Amino acid sequence: MSTEGDAKNKAIDDEAAALVAAVAPAAVAALIARYPEAEHVGIRSNWYELDPHSARRVPVAPAARAGYLAKLIDSNQAELQRDIARYNDLRARGLAALSRCDILISSGGRPLEALRCALDLKTAHISYHLSILVRLALELEDAHAAQARTIRPAPAAVPAPTAARAAVDMSAFRPGVRCEIVAASHPSASRDVGKRVIVDRVNPEYGSVWAHDDKPVTYRTNRAGRRVVDHDPRCIQTIYGVDQLRVLP
Repeated sequence: MSTEGDAKNKAIDDEAAALVAAVAPAAVAALIARYPEAEHVGIRSNWYELDPHSARRVPVAPAARAGYLAKLIDSNQAELQRDIARYNDLRARGLAALSRCDILISSGGRPLEALRCALDLKTAHISYHLSILVRLALELEDAHAAQARTIRPAPAAVPAPTAARAAVDMSAFRPGVRCEIVAASHPSASRDVGKRVIVDRVNPEYGSVWAHDDKPVTYRTNRAGRRVVDHDPRCIQTIYGVDQLRVLP
């Protein structure tokens, strides 16, 4: 029985390999060229309509809500990182990154169509998680503001976050500017104080910026012997209030 199963598996593998071998490398390269690098996949135009909570029950108390949102942000960041890794793998290895199920079943024996579907799916996943992270970051900011009002109700004692940000010169924040994190938006993020980041996008309306870690891109050699990106810090970005950052000279 085992021998018969092995023979069937080999026949399936051989069929998938033959279909892949019949595809011209130029056609694969042309398809991959239509898809941007992961860091250029943006948020969706309807990001504000997406529900980041689905069927979850959102805590009402500001402190509990902030904790819930922080965990949800971490979860979405982890999923985004996995999606980016898979997307980069598809762009780097092309048809070799597909399973025999992708080739024989999902696409009906059309490897190029299977690759297109896989890239479309990961593009959608990346844009979705980026959009959800924007929503969650804004909700977390509101939860922190509500928490500050609850703990210290006197407005004169603790300026509202929006007022603190309004006092910061937004013109100093431009794409490519290096900054140091000087304040944490939540106790769980206090470990990030002192870390250096690079501004990617500026949100003047909210007094905030998108920024990524100030680290170099790392590379690795894949099984095909090609030099590919292993980790690009620009693919993982966080929203910071400008009052949390100090522009470095």
